[in-house]
Amino acid sequence: MKKRARREQGGVLPKSWPGQSEPKIISCETQPRKKKRKQSETESNAPASKFWELAESLDKVSVDSLLASRIGGPGNLKAPSVEEEVCRAAAVRALRQAFANLCDKHGVKAGTSAVFFDKWHCKWLQCAGSAAHAAGLLAPSEPLLPMIEGFDVLDEGLIKALAFLHRDKVAPLAKDLREAAAKKALALPRKFRKLQHGGHATLSPSEDGKAVLLRFEDTELQISSKHLEKLRCLYRGKSQTGFADAAFCCLLRYQSVLQKGKSSSSRSLTKFKRPQEWARRRASKPGGSSSRRGFQGACTAEVFRAIREAFGARFECFASPLNCRYSAMCTAFPDTDAVFGSVGSFFALNPDHGSFQLNPPFVDDLILPMAGKLEQLLQSSDKHKTALTFVVVVCGNAGSRSGSAALGALQGTKFLVAEMTCPKNEHHYIDGEQHANEEVRISPCDTAVFVLQSRRATKENTATDEKMDLIRQSFGGKQGLTDGKKRK
Repeated sequence: MKKRARREQGGVLPKSWPGQSEPKIISCETQPRKKKRKQSETESNAPASKFWELAESLDKVSVDSLLASRIGGPGNLKAPSVEEEVCRAAAVRALRQAFANLCDKHGVKAGTSAVFFDKWHCKWLQCAGSAAHAAGLLAPSEPLLPMIEGFDVLDEGLIKALAFLHRDKVAPLAKDLREAAAKKALALPRKFRKLQHGGHATLSPSEDGKAVLLRFEDTELQISSKHLEKLRCLYRGKSQTGFADAAFCCLLRYQSVLQKGKSSSSRSLTKFKRPQEWARRRASKPGGSSSRRGFQGACTAEVFRAIREAFGARFECFASPLNCRYSAMCTAFPDTDAVFGSVGSFFALNPDHGSFQLNPPFVDDLILPMAGKLEQLLQSSDKHKTALTFVVVVCGNAGSRSGSAALGALQGTKFLVAEMTCPKNEHHYIDGEQHANEEVRISPCDTAVFVLQSRRATKENTATDEKMDLIRQSFGGKQGLTDGKKRK
């Protein structure tokens, strides 16, 4: 009884990881053996797994350099309370429902209305982030609910997405959605002021013991025991109670943005050892294997290891604390994620040297500005004569969500030094909801890998055939994978 009470009172966590020495890095080229890196304060003693390798993370000096040079400076944003995050999540759910109701009102029978709302919402998140960065801020003041600014772009996007269904009805729908969003956003600060703060989330094991339930009042979330341990290793706070609150807010934030319907607590924790078994199960469900997934799929451990060994990349530019590989990363929400190692959005960073891995969501609206940001950073690196490398993993299908415009932007840059393509159905991704679901996904699309480098990096960290072959094999071996194309 005492143990159970302790769990309910503030989140008794699994025992900490035992210490483990850092694995050696094996280079693709014949080079003198380098001295073992000294583990920094931000690195964890957690052993490597198929989901993370925290001991291989970027060193503290490099992370501090990124923080110092980012837009908004090194300071962190105020983290939300559990009461505020629950209130915010309820407002987003209400806005989703308002969109569905407006579709009915205007006779727009879009069976996938949630998908259109997500596109509209994510486009606003991008616009709001860009506006904040232009004003010298790390992130917008309201992270989830659309404010009035930037709605012209959102209206155009929604009208374009739905015009083929009901051209004459979409414009009024967009106008009504704009008004509903603004109303809820303006009401949120008033709701925050009326909240009674001081509550805390609790942690308790699930019935099968494979997961942990995070609860606050009527809200219940689920995370696998393994990933809760990872979050504990990432956690930079001081108290156990603070950890439970931070984990709850982080998980609820991403559920609010990326999931529809039931919470992640309803998802199965079944582990499929064979990708073919998972494919058959998915094909038997409504929508088949192409059903929409809320979270972006993650590269496998083999791919991360190959990119790290080939180019020294120990930092992800598009991740979350829930699916990150390393102990420092870029994420969309620095207010909830900073305590777990986030340095903010990739678009707020200004690195002038180093090596970085990018695996963004496969949508043009994100990849196109990402390509522009890479161009800007590499031009600055050439100007200052520093070595800067980016390894980009995106969808390789010109006709997909990550279409010809996105691929053209990456293929057309003068900084592209090497590229390769992996055919669909012949390589895998880890399920984006790996924190609650350990499925392995067969990739439904081609995957393209681009290596972009500054002039100095091409000499110091050359994209050799051996390195590209190492990455090629990490995606699933030599069979079925196209040869890497190297730029001179």
